[in-house]
Parts: sequence; structure tokens; C-alpha cells
Amino acid sequence: MSEFPNDPKSNSHIVHDIAPAAIGKVVFAVVAGVILMKIFTIGLLIFLGFILAVSLEPIVQKLKKHGFSKGLAVTTIALSMTGIIGLISLVLIPSIYNQVTTLIQSLPVLRTDILINLPSDNIIRKVLGDALKNPKIPSPDILVTHAFSFVNIVFESLSEIFLVLIFSIYLLLDGKRAFKWFCDFFSSPVRTKLVATGKETTIVVHAYVRAQLLTSLLGAISSYFILKPLNVPGALTLSVLAGLLDVLPVIGFFLAVIPAMLLALSISPGTAGAVLALYLLYHTVENYFVVPYVYGNSLKVSSLVILAALLIAGSLGGVLAAMAILPVVASYPIIERIWLVKYLGRQVVTKHSEATEATEVAEQVRMWNEKLINLTRISPSYSERRTLKDFRKTVLIVEDDPDIRATLKDALEIEGHRALVAANGRDGLDILHKRSDVGLIFLDMDMPIMNGRTFLEKVKMEADLRDIPVIFLSGNPDPELSPGAVDYLRKPAELDAVLDLVSKHYRI
Repeated sequence: MSEFPNDPKSNSHIVHDIAPAAIGKVVFAVVAGVILMKIFTIGLLIFLGFILAVSLEPIVQKLKKHGFSKGLAVTTIALSMTGIIGLISLVLIPSIYNQVTTLIQSLPVLRTDILINLPSDNIIRKVLGDALKNPKIPSPDILVTHAFSFVNIVFESLSEIFLVLIFSIYLLLDGKRAFKWFCDFFSSPVRTKLVATGKETTIVVHAYVRAQLLTSLLGAISSYFILKPLNVPGALTLSVLAGLLDVLPVIGFFLAVIPAMLLALSISPGTAGAVLALYLLYHTVENYFVVPYVYGNSLKVSSLVILAALLIAGSLGGVLAAMAILPVVASYPIIERIWLVKYLGRQVVTKHSEATEATEVAEQVRMWNEKLINLTRISPSYSERRTLKDFRKTVLIVEDDPDIRATLKDALEIEGHRALVAANGRDGLDILHKRSDVGLIFLDMDMPIMNGRTFLEKVKMEADLRDIPVIFLSGNPDPELSPGAVDYLRKPAELDAVLDLVSKHYRI
């Protein structure tokens, strides 16, 4: 037995107590993760329904202008979409299934033809020969057996498509009311950001989906008219594949051209070369003429960014996630301008907007309610005269109106300052007693619990606080300067006025 019973080294083991709250948090996180995994697919389908609804909304508006009621317009669109999907299913799917089955059954012959058409001393022949004779590749009989699962996959895909269509119809009929109901949970500045985001992203998503559908359709048609005259086996299947892969920048082209070249090689090396040349020609025309025309200036997203997003989303959530991420990436510049400006800074957002040829920040950042909309107007003159000492100032806002509080806080944080907020004088005093870095106070006079005048009197009575400049907030058109205040700021305020007062009166 140890001579020192309290010596930690004498204990054979140490028991650590874990708080019940910590265990509860871990259990909650695990349960939440499991639930999210379970509903992930449903969430993706709802999101895709939202994207489809956004894309179809302009059509609804056009039909309404021609005398259709909203319900009739949505019903017409729903019936048309169902008819198109049904027609495609009846015409394309059986043909593609027959082509795939035929290709699988003739796989040994195709292997032989491909190898025969390559020179015996060619490195490509050796590589292809090893690949095509790989024992991991199942025999045609096994592949034909597996091909019957194609029917199940088709029916699952069709059911998901119809679910997306149902969600989109609901959103077309009742989406605006649901969105308004959702926005009502937030303060006025946040509601205005949500509305601005909805309006801007609607334009982008509609442009993206419309342009992508057009380029995919053109890609499929062009591939078919390249392959069919050359008698390439499985021309219809390869052209549909090319259209689907058109959404992938760069990598989609290679994924489409490689199987087309291999099957063309079963005919002759010249046919394979012609397929490659014609695919390259169309790819060039699409990138330099078709895409700039159909996308216009609506979307200027880097292909590298889209590719990275597709790879990440595809690895996490499969094809549905890859489809869903594209409009999100396309809408990011808008999200950045509206939601991230106070974290990134206006200069960064402005540079990004210029780099992507987006519209000016001042036109896009409608963050706050109509009373305070002028607060978002950017003044080049102020930005030009800023110095290093203007950054990271700590300002206290004592105001009972949550919208004005949020507005001033956003305005200061956009410029890189710290903004502390209090809903009444008592909370403001508590903050001042805890923080010694406050160099300026914006103060409202009429507040509950402790009004502005009482707060100001108490501040002036304390030696450590009395020298902090106080700016009076007033909604009067011609306010009088309160005793003890260094200046006043009229509500609603403009951004220049707020920043000028901070630059003028802040106590360093």
C-alpha cells in the first residue's frame, strides 16, 4: 500500500465522470445523423422538385398572361410533362434496352474486331487487349442476366421522376405561400435577404436548367447524327449517354467519346478517327459558340468549380446529389453577395462579381427592409478615404427595434467592425461593464426597462465609461441633439452616414 494515499500515482485507475448533458448531446447527434441519412434521398427529391418548379414558373406566368388561371396553367404543364416522360419511356427505353442487350451478346465478336483493327505492334492494342481480356469482366451470358435488372432500375428512376414532378406541382401551386410562411419566422432584415435570394436565384436557376437542357439535347442529337451514318453499333444508346454526360465539364466529353471510339474501332480505325474528330469539332463549337449564346451573362461559373462540386456531391449522394448541386453552384455568386458580404468584405465580393461578370453588388445586395434599403448603397468616396485605423472597431448598439439593430450590426460588420447589440439600457450597461474595448455607442432614447436618457446618465457617472462617444438614434426628421451625445443619426440611415460617424467619433 502506498505511503501517500492521495498520491495520484498510487491509484490503479482513474475514473472520469461524464456529464449527462454531454452524453445526451452525443446521443442526439447520432440520432440526428441517422435520421438525416434516412431522409437524404427524400430531401434531394424535394430539392430537385424545387429546381423544376423554379424552372417552370416563367411558363406558368406566360400562360396566365394568355388567360389561363394558375390552377389550369399548372395542370397543363403537369399533363405535358407527364406526356413527354411517358413518350420518352415508350420510345427510347425499349430501344436502348435492346441495343444494350445486343451489344452484350456480341461482346466477344466486338472484342475480336477491335483487336484486329489495331496494328499488332501498337501499344494501344496491348493495353486494350489486356483490358478486354480481363477475367474480372463477366461473360456475356452473365451480363445478359444482369441486364434484366435494367427494368427495375428504370421503374425506380421513373418513380423518382414522378415524385420530383409531384413536388414541383405542389410548389408551383402553393410555393409562394409556403415560402412566405417560412420567412415569417425571421426578422425583417433576414426576410428581405431571403426574398432577394429567392428572386435572384430564380433567374439563375431558370437560366441554368434551360441552358443545360438545350446543350444536353443538342449534344445527344449531334452524337446520334455523327454515329448513325458511320454505322457505329449502339448509336442511340451512345447519343443518349453523351447528352446525359454533357452536364459534366471536360470529364463528360471523355466519358462520352471513349465508348463511342471503342465501338467505332470495331468497324475500322478510320471510323474511330472520324468519330473522335467529329466529337472534338462539336465539343469546340459547343464550348465557344453554343454555351456562351444560351447561357449569356446569367451564369459565369468556373468549370473547375463545377467539376469539383460534381465529384464531391456525386461521391456523397450519387447521381441525384450531383444533379442537385449544379444549380447551387450556379447560384453561389448571389448567395455570396447577399449573405456572405459581411464575412468576406465588400472588396472581396466586388472583385468576385467583376471576375464572374456579374451585375454590380449595389444592384444585388438588397439586405434589409424598404425603410433601410439605402443602407446598402456603396460609396466609392468613402472606400477610397478609408485607412488601416478604420478596421476592427468595436461599437455598441443600444436599440429596442430588432430590425434597426440588425441593420446597423450588418452595416458595421460588412466594413469589418465588431458590433455589440443590446435591446435596452440595462443590457447595454452590462455589456459595457464586461467589455473594455467599446469605442462608440449608438443609442436609442425610447426603450423599455431602461430608456436612453437614464442609460446616458449612468454612463456619464462612471469614470471608465464617460469618455465613450454616444451617438443619438432618432426617427424625427429634425432631431435635437441630446445632452451628453456627440452627434445624432437619423433613422432610416444610409451607409455613408453610419460609417462617417464611426470614423469621425470613434474613441481609439
